[in-house]
Amino acid sequence: MQYLIDQVRAFRARAALHTWRRLVGHMLRSYAAPGAPIPALPEAPAPTALYRAMVRLTRTGSGAA
Repeated sequence: MQYLIDQVRAFRARAALHTWRRLVGHMLRSYAAPGAPIPALPEAPAPTALYRAMVRLTRTGSGAA
């Protein structure tokens, strides 16, 4: 879980600034009780923003586990 949090921070700090909101939305949905109202997910970041963040992670080496 910590690795996932670190990766979200790395994305957020570089290109996809609001990716963490979508991740939290997915987590909340996964723990929702049956029949509970489920809020809409935040809009996904643009594919180019995610691509840029991933490229930067590979260049800096901070994505290595």
